[in-house]
Amino acid sequence: MDAQAHLGALSQPAEYAGRSVGVMGTGIDVCYPKQHQALFERMIREGGCIISELFPGTPPHKHTFPRRNRVVAGLCLGTVVTEAALQSGSLITARLTSEQGKQVFVLPSDIDNINAQGCHHLIREGATLVYHPDQIMSDLCHQLLAPVAISEAKHDSSGYNKHSSPNSSFSDSTTTPNNNENPILKPQKSVTISEHLQPLWVHIQFELQDLDALIAKTKLDTATLLSQLMELELGGAICEVGGRYQRL
Repeated sequence: MDAQAHLGALSQPAEYAGRSVGVMGTGIDVCYPKQHQALFERMIREGGCIISELFPGTPPHKHTFPRRNRVVAGLCLGTVVTEAALQSGSLITARLTSEQGKQVFVLPSDIDNINAQGCHHLIREGATLVYHPDQIMSDLCHQLLAPVAISEAKHDSSGYNKHSSPNSSFSDSTTTPNNNENPILKPQKSVTISEHLQPLWVHIQFELQDLDALIAKTKLDTATLLSQLMELELGGAICEVGGRYQRL
């Protein structure tokens, strides 16, 4: 199940910033399960990472995984439980997610399925029942910022209804701009780039680039690069989407 979740993230197109983060219940140098070595390498190669708060060389043990689940809950916007027995570690992740004020989603199953009893317990305790990915995105979309969301936000803020018919009274020619449009989603008309940021600015494109690409181009160290990227973002010159950067 875990492997399929990672593969699902990695299979997304580049414009959706498809990448995945693996949180280990072992040392960073211990691949567990061992058959996932190729998956681990692909996650890193495609812009994700593998992280662990345990010492290198720490082997898998039942007591290390609850610690791992705390980190998983901290990284996520919400937790989706697809299958869980009553003693499943997924219930620990769900509890930690809830304690952090985040939403827990649960996929129901047959009432006599022993591997779904934990799911049904969570639903009884107030978790959100879902049966389609769109339901999860609907609840979390306000926390996401992606190119597709920016495009849709521009249309929505102008008063255009993508579901309206050609004969609708709201046409493009009669629509008036909304003065309350979110400035974060609106490209700046004129941006002044400070002189010390120019060497970085010339390498930032209108297509998303990750930190590794920018480090290779600018030869800046990571701390300096992140500091300058923050300056550009606060100045309205660029935006960050899933750990990658582009011009506005």
